[in-house]
Amino acid sequence: MPDPAPAPETSYSLSPFPLKGLAVTLEPITPQHIPSLFRGLNFPKNNPIIDYIANFPYIQTESDLATHIASTLSKNSSLTILALRANPHVLNPPFPPTLTPTTASDSHTAVLGILGYRTHPPSRTIQLDDFVFAPELQRTYASTEAHYLLLVHLFERQDFTCARVWLKSHALNVQSRAHTERLGYVFEGRMRKDNVSRWGTPRDSDVLSMLDDEWKGNKVVVGRWLEKGNFGEDGRQVKSMGEVRREVEEEKKREEKVKSLL
Repeated sequence: MPDPAPAPETSYSLSPFPLKGLAVTLEPITPQHIPSLFRGLNFPKNNPIIDYIANFPYIQTESDLATHIASTLSKNSSLTILALRANPHVLNPPFPPTLTPTTASDSHTAVLGILGYRTHPPSRTIQLDDFVFAPELQRTYASTEAHYLLLVHLFERQDFTCARVWLKSHALNVQSRAHTERLGYVFEGRMRKDNVSRWGTPRDSDVLSMLDDEWKGNKVVVGRWLEKGNFGEDGRQVKSMGEVRREVEEEKKREEKVKSLL
């Protein structure tokens, strides 16, 4: 089966880190990020944003946050945690026509979230770990761009060939599942009583994944949705992710039909 059309040209940085986009910059977390992250997540007021993350304790102080992240990293050599920097006032289009990821990164001064992942080279897999986003970051262009940048990094810039990116999500966290499926992840099934929630009750976990050959098409879809031209002057999308996906699938069918006639 032929590959889908190549993703549109972008000016995303090709260097490993930082990962630069129009709305976000991702880079490995350091102690210097903690004060801004604590403010950006607005702890302890916003502790409910981590309700579904059983191993992430409720945070009362900046020191609590620093201790948790440092301890988690020290216990997991395969884990990387990225800090998400952004301009809290520019999380959605429209963007200036001349704006590039490089110039935009200078304005990404607030840390509004973290993204984690664990690599396992022997199996050629990477498991996504905790994603914690400030409420204002959720359901924005910036959150989609952050996930896109991360997937580019995981599938294309590792020192091993990544065949599968996967995640486990609390079965009650329907918003998280909807977001990942929108990007092209496939629901594999539900692990019943997989863990214990922070309230001591059994937790079911949904497993979703994306394979390397699926990434090729998903990269085209998400990359095309993120293009500046897909947003009007009012910031509204011209085409939804679903519409872009159907458009790409139709293009692929036409290409296959033409090739079958040659």
